[in-house]
Amino acid sequence: ETIDGEEKSDSNPGLFWRTVGPDSVQANVMAAAIVNALTTPQATLAIIYQNSVYGAGFKEIVYEGIREISMDMTLSLHKFERANSAERQLAWEAVAGLDPDGILYLSSDIQDITSFISFLDEQTAPSSAPIFLADGAADEDLFQVNVNEQMLGRIIGTKPALNASSIFTAFETQLQQKGYDARANPYTAYTYDATWMAALGFAWAHFN
Repeated sequence: ETIDGEEKSDSNPGLFWRTVGPDSVQANVMAAAIVNALTTPQATLAIIYQNSVYGAGFKEIVYEGIREISMDMTLSLHKFERANSAERQLAWEAVAGLDPDGILYLSSDIQDITSFISFLDEQTAPSSAPIFLADGAADEDLFQVNVNEQMLGRIIGTKPALNASSIFTAFETQLQQKGYDARANPYTAYTYDATWMAALGFAWAHFN
């Protein structure tokens, strides 16, 4: 059951509409990237994830995606609550102690992500393990973090591709002219979708 009824159809769409891209496509691409990058026999991957719709949901799909490709990889899960900085710190320290072959970090908060990168950079034991980040890290703040270049070189990221249509390009150009860095911001695509949804909602209300 949804917020405004059980069944939805084109003729009865309900009153609660939202637009968001599915995590399944990106998560499966991430799973393949991890398996391709961690080629050592019985490789280990630590998954640190924010216990939120974004973090927990993405984690489930990546976990299943990796298992479909490889049963040999050892996966460890490290959860933290969004507002619990102490629990987050414990997850970081646990993973640092494991010294895994790779780390997947899932959070919708860019400050979480940059703080984790700084934490790894401060560790005394050198590591070259790749750090996998999803679109929650697609923010220019990631490149402002004060760490050495070797640390940034360990990062492997995924994010949904931008729409390549001429209509989207015109939309993006208009945003750029208004002083909004549309190309760098991961929410540009969501803004585009939401604009179309608002127009569709207006038309549906007008004719119904």
